[in-house]
Amino acid sequence: MIAFNSDKDVVIPTGNEKRVDKIKIKCIQGTLKLKKVRVEMSDGERKEFDTRAIGILTKGMSSFAFTLPGSNNSLRKIELEYDSVGALMVTKRARVEILGRRIDN
Repeated sequence: MIAFNSDKDVVIPTGNEKRVDKIKIKCIQGTLKLKKVRVEMSDGERKEFDTRAIGILTKGMSSFAFTLPGSNNSLRKIELEYDSVGALMVTKRARVEILGRRIDN
């Protein structure tokens, strides 16, 4: 869940969730504006993605797919910076899902 303000969250994937080569952010409740998406891979490589083209995500919308660095790495963590906006009394928080395309190995 994401509160109505600027904030930063860190997601630590587990198990098979780490073995992905692309991720996508999907809004499943509320409205938010992605400011930054950063990933850290198992070898320590980090990448920050440009999210200016995404704009505002509302319920049901998703970002484009972000291609993760490295060819044989595991995803260590994802950092999201965002502004959550919306009508107070309708939805208290925005919710997102992080979708990943699994590496077939």
